Amino acid sequence: MKFRFILIFAVAAMIVLLTVYASSKGTNKLSGETRYIAALRLIGHKLLLSAGDSRSRVLPIKELSDKKFQIHFENPVSLEPDSIFNIIRSTTKSSLLPDEYTVDVVQCLDSEVAYSFVSSRIDSNTIVPCLGRTLPEKCYYLSMNFSSPASFVSKPGYILMGTFGGLLLSGLLFYFYLRQKKNRHAGLDGEMPAKSGIQVGDYLFFCDQRYLVINNERIDLTDKESKLLYILSSAPNKTIDRERFQKEVWENEGVIVTRSLDVFISRLRKKLEKDSSVKLINVHGKGYKLEVPAQSLRAQA
Repeated sequence: MKFRFILIFAVAAMIVLLTVYASSKGTNKLSGETRYIAALRLIGHKLLLSAGDSRSRVLPIKELSDKKFQIHFENPVSLEPDSIFNIIRSTTKSSLLPDEYTVDVVQCLDSEVAYSFVSSRIDSNTIVPCLGRTLPEKCYYLSMNFSSPASFVSKPGYILMGTFGGLLLSGLLFYFYLRQKKNRHAGLDGEMPAKSGIQVGDYLFFCDQRYLVINNERIDLTDKESKLLYILSSAPNKTIDRERFQKEVWENEGVIVTRSLDVFISRLRKKLEKDSSVKLINVHGKGYKLEVPAQSLRAQA
């Protein structure tokens, strides 16, 4: 078994290296426009995932000029300014796009700007307002206006990036293999169970698949809602400090937001209303508590 996984890692790394090397030696290089389009589609994809939408499509990117683009979505979406800023900044940096740009989140129906920010290579000139406020679910599109052309890497840079990418891919595959192996034995004391559910009152909670089931009805959860409920269900009838939620659910986005926690707790509370014995209680000044009847919360195979 171990030899097979090592072989897969090696083959994956070689494929990445050969692909990057061939692209760096060929005459048909990716144009700057193609790089912009690919990076912007990736931004749209990440924004949908951050909103808990893994099914809708990112529509074709619209290029209004050589520096201005629009990202459109197939369906209405609820967006968080924190996620918009962090996702766009990290993706533009990793894609080597210009670090000076403006972003407008525009409402489709009336073309009103619902949110905007300005990014500059000098952090003190970067303007990011209204963090912690969730935009309600509507039809939006993102308008991005870059101030300068992109600066892309040379051929030796491609080789270096390809080598690093191959090693990174191998490491990630190995990490997920170890994690999957660990989860087989972890149960509720380790990572979230992969194929089991947690009984919460009359609900059956599938944390990794992000949904609840009650009376044969499926209730979908967003990624953050699922993480919050998992933390709460791991300590039923006990108060969980706000700091723990913020650290475990939001810290990896680089911004800790107090208001976002309250918004997602409110959404989760509504999805638990079908069982009156299950209550999501706000403990003033401390955090939140999931109240369930005795013996009603247990793992299901």
